[in-house]
Amino acid sequence: YYEIRFHEYPEADNLAENGFNESFQFGWATDQIRTALSEEDGTRGGVGDCGHSWAMDGKRRCLWHAGEMEELDPGPDWEPGTVVGVLFDMDLVKMQFTENGELV
Repeated sequence: YYEIRFHEYPEADNLAENGFNESFQFGWATDQIRTALSEEDGTRGGVGDCGHSWAMDGKRRCLWHAGEMEELDPGPDWEPGTVVGVLFDMDLVKMQFTENGELV
C-alpha cells in the first residue's frame, strides 16, 4: 500500500513542452512494463498502458489496464490536498484504490 498527496498540478503548458498530457495515473506494474516511446506515433506509454501494469486516472475518472479504460463513477478531479491510496493484496491478488480514504 502506498499513498500520494497532491500538492499542486503542474501547469498544462509545462507538461506539454515535456511530452506529457495533464493526466496523472498511479498504480502497480511488473518488471516487464513497457514505457518506451511508441515507434508509430512517438507517444509515451505509462502505467496502465500495457498488460503488465494497472492504474487509476483521477483526471479522466477511470482505471487502466493493457491500454483498456474502465470508467469510474463521476467524482471530483484530483486537486491540491487529495490523497490517493493504492493497495495490492498479493494473497487475494486484488488491487484497490482510495481517494481521501474512501474506496473507489
